[in-house]
Amino acid sequence: MAIHSALVASSRGLNTTARDAAIVVRLSIQERAHNGVRTGVPRMNFDHYNKPVAMSDPGAHAALFEDLPHDVRALAKIVQGLLVHQQIAPAYGVTLSRDQQAQSHIRAVEKILDDIVMRDSRPLPALRPTNERQVGVCRHFTLLHVAMLRTRGIPARARCGFGVYFEKGKYVDHWLT
Repeated sequence: MAIHSALVASSRGLNTTARDAAIVVRLSIQERAHNGVRTGVPRMNFDHYNKPVAMSDPGAHAALFEDLPHDVRALAKIVQGLLVHQQIAPAYGVTLSRDQQAQSHIRAVEKILDDIVMRDSRPLPALRPTNERQVGVCRHFTLLHVAMLRTRGIPARARCGFGVYFEKGKYVDHWLT
């Protein structure tokens, strides 16, 4: 059957990459049909994305998320009020110390929240002054947003790629929720 799919793809003028993708899709649909699974549009299982795991778990700070809104945009705004991007801070007139720059190496949400709460124990929706926000990069914004969404029972995941729209001629890494 794979040979038939390859011939059909080849006869339609598809390049090797597209032909290979067509074979994989066709075989995937056939395999699901063979196993008694309904064919057609693949269904995504969101169970993996609606609860915090490892890096996105607020841990000891879970209570901070209890009164947060269930709105995706409102949560994104809260994240923006907690963090400042390491590369963007100078645009806000903020000169980062070495200690602040080191914050961009913190990985887990629980540790990020440790630092935020240590500096300012107010509820998370309280806007922090720019120079007192946790320093991070795109990954931190995304991870904290994913953690909030998942804690609220909203399926979410982080995606990373490279954008050419930041700086002409360069592929700059970029994270999003």
